[in-house]
Amino acid sequence: MAWRRRRAAGEAKDASALSHLAEAEWEAVLALGEGPSSFLTPIFLLHFDPIGEYRAEGRASLAEHSIRMSQKTALAMARGSAAKPSPAIAALLLLASDLLDRGRLAESEDLLLRALALDETSIDTLLLLAIDLELQGRYKEASGYLQNLLAAEPGHYEARLRLGTDLRRIGKLRRSRELLRQLGSDSPPEWIGVVAAQEATRPLIDERAEETIPELRASLEKWSRHQGLEVLLAYALELKGEHEESLDLVENLVWRSTGNSAESARLRYARRPEASLLRLENVLRDEAASAAGELSARLGNEGQDPGS
Repeated sequence: MAWRRRRAAGEAKDASALSHLAEAEWEAVLALGEGPSSFLTPIFLLHFDPIGEYRAEGRASLAEHSIRMSQKTALAMARGSAAKPSPAIAALLLLASDLLDRGRLAESEDLLLRALALDETSIDTLLLLAIDLELQGRYKEASGYLQNLLAAEPGHYEARLRLGTDLRRIGKLRRSRELLRQLGSDSPPEWIGVVAAQEATRPLIDERAEETIPELRASLEKWSRHQGLEVLLAYALELKGEHEESLDLVENLVWRSTGNSAESARLRYARRPEASLLRLENVLRDEAASAAGELSARLGNEGQDPGS
């Protein structure tokens, strides 16, 4: 117990020191005379970057403090971003995505709504906001944002998949099936095609197994050896009375290991859009490098003797 008390005391001391450092940084930026908005990007990254490391080290209080400072900085960026909203949007989305991954859905939703206020057509914001609302079980609201996204980018595969799935969840089965079948007939990434095929056929299997069998066979021809599709086909065949073929499929599934399982597809389906976030982070870091260089030059000029 003693070591826990010492560790807690150490964390409190670290958090206090970090708080004082943050206040000093903030005051230094304010003292530059142009207000904080010009140089907030590097300050955001200063606090955002160590969050994962603090968590890995078990330093929860420092991680939480960094989240709060990142949030404060990102919101300040948003308030002063009328001329250049991209860095503020990137900061808000990166932090919102981190909170979303931690299950802090109300906090991430608030940041995403603030990002959306800066750019109502942002694909990344609309997609993340829809994911956040889906995780909260608010499928009707999520479908509205997905429709807005598709109005701006009609070919967005993941948005089409999520919209089709959300429509099923709110009872619009016919429209859901139309969207998912159309998506499967296109050429989406494999994981999206697999999940779309599953979502399109699963609701019908119990009552219309014979109708779903040709669709599942066609999906397996296109995306072969996917465990989830094979399980659905085996189940449909069993319901139809094709016991021998169903048993063969099940035996093959038992004895064959595959890295392309439907479960891995579903895990990817639930994850945040990493590629988009990486692009946003690069935008943010470029902005931070530029701002840091300008800040360094200003500080250097202010330190020079006017008579020199």
